Amino acid sequence: MIGKYINEKSLNREDACRFIANRCKDCELSTYCSDKYSCIEKEKYLIDKYDLDSQLPKMHMRFPETLEVLLAYKHTSVRKFSEDSGISETSIRGWLAGKNSPTCTQIYRICDYFQITPNFLLGYDGACDSIVINTSVSSIQAELDDIVNGLDILCESITYTQKKLNQLRFGGDNT
Repeated sequence: MIGKYINEKSLNREDACRFIANRCKDCELSTYCSDKYSCIEKEKYLIDKYDLDSQLPKMHMRFPETLEVLLAYKHTSVRKFSEDSGISETSIRGWLAGKNSPTCTQIYRICDYFQITPNFLLGYDGACDSIVINTSVSSIQAELDDIVNGLDILCESITYTQKKLNQLRFGGDNT
């Protein structure tokens, strides 16, 4: 993932690590981040510094709003969600109040509980998903093209073989 930001966004390694670490406080990459800014401030700094605003997926909702909507949609109380997910009520209430953010592990627990993707949970519009889908479609298209080419060759071989069999069977030039 670091390489993606270094290559595609022209970030140096330190800034790429900071950019990634802003999403997860307990991530191993956070050891590269020496400043004491909050994750949001780091992301804003990098977006401004490298004019990444147009390149990043846009936020639909902030995390606390998304979590609140998910709880309401599933008709689940904070207490029930806490019991089922193994995440403390204090943490959940802190997220809903916007006082703190979940760790990577907690994000995956939340996603498992609600059967959603991290992109959806964090409010991204799916721009990243469309890149993966477009890549998948182009790779599938390439495979299909290979299959069609293979079928063309196979058809030519069958036609040639039939002609040769007819020549042998009828003893002449049956083209």
